[in-house]
Amino acid sequence: MKTSARTVRRRLKEWGCTQRFPIPDTPQLRARISALFFEYCASDKEIIYILEKEGYQISSYGLSVLRARLGLTRRVSRFNREEADERLLNIVQKELDKGAIEGYGRGYLYSHFRNQMHCISRDRLFAAVKQLDPDGVYRRANDLQRHRGEYIVPGPNWLWSIDGHCKLNFYGIEIYAAIDAYSRYITWIYIGISGRTAISILVQFLTTLQKEGVHPQRIRSDRGTETPLLAAAQHAFMKRHVADISFRDCYWYGTSTANQRIESWWGQLTGGLLFRWRDYFQRLHSEHLFEPDNLADKIALLAIYIPILRQEVQAFARMWNMHTIRKQPNRPNAVHGKPIMLYFYPQDPCIQNYGLKPDPQLLQELTDQTASYDLNEYLPSETKNWCNEKLTAFGHRREPDDIDSVDITGDGKDIAADDNNFIGDLDSQF
Repeated sequence: MKTSARTVRRRLKEWGCTQRFPIPDTPQLRARISALFFEYCASDKEIIYILEKEGYQISSYGLSVLRARLGLTRRVSRFNREEADERLLNIVQKELDKGAIEGYGRGYLYSHFRNQMHCISRDRLFAAVKQLDPDGVYRRANDLQRHRGEYIVPGPNWLWSIDGHCKLNFYGIEIYAAIDAYSRYITWIYIGISGRTAISILVQFLTTLQKEGVHPQRIRSDRGTETPLLAAAQHAFMKRHVADISFRDCYWYGTSTANQRIESWWGQLTGGLLFRWRDYFQRLHSEHLFEPDNLADKIALLAIYIPILRQEVQAFARMWNMHTIRKQPNRPNAVHGKPIMLYFYPQDPCIQNYGLKPDPQLLQELTDQTASYDLNEYLPSETKNWCNEKLTAFGHRREPDDIDSVDITGDGKDIAADDNNFIGDLDSQF
């Protein structure tokens, strides 16, 4: 006799034959589910996949029960819709007033608010933004899009694409980043004043290797004056795995425009965030409120805006790593999904992670040789302290000054917090 699994389940339910296994419920599991829900914007299927990789055994039913206990709901009750809509508009308006989401599309908005622990659906969120900021939505919809050919990479850490963003160089601000070419995961991003110097790029690379414990098999960059030390370090690390490997087999030089992955991401960063800062700094210059050859102007700009930029750019990179890259019908081989999932937890069994463990002795030697270089400094300590005192006296609200200049997101396993830090009464309404 042939019958479907669905029919069997329906009949068992009608006959009252149900079997439920105990649902695991520990503080560690609750914290991990909350972190994956907010930090990864993960679906239930993705959460279960990651938990199984980490040794947890939980069914989809068990996960839905735990989410309900934690208040991590994905839908709004129709009885609370009017109140929830009013709260939603207030939350969105506050973010619009900050200017942080002015250039965000539907996917960015979802990731941004989820990372702030608001459980709001994409459609309801975008509808609220369209209502409150129709001009911003229209401007983004009419942005010109560059279309490139397919870019095929076999897996995570096979190739990192690195480059600097020079649009704010005129104001003394440097941004440098690395992106995994397969997953489009931002492995590090630096905001400071010396992104174009060779020692700075090397220290950024070493800092990432120390925190992540992995380095790529290949790196691609332009042939700038800032890359020789990094290139030599990459070759040295690879030689610890393949003794006779040539330089060209582990480091590729090319033009910036041909470095597709990172160049494309600079466009995302500019269109989503930096265009506001670029326009603002240009206005300061055009109104003679900032002159690049005036030392006082340069110090003031760095003292005020470097901490703010570090916070906003790093938040954008984390949001990018969590957002979903959609399928592209005209590019069937393009990888789709969340960068953070594609990098740490690729679900395609044919995909392997090409990352290699850096030789600990070599890593320690290079770290010791560069220990005197502080990536976080953007002004001499005495000057920065004086500026901070003056800004405080003027009533200027300071951003945290202990934000690292180099941001490495990581896989989220080190996120451990009490459940109450993840869930608020307001969030459960969405």
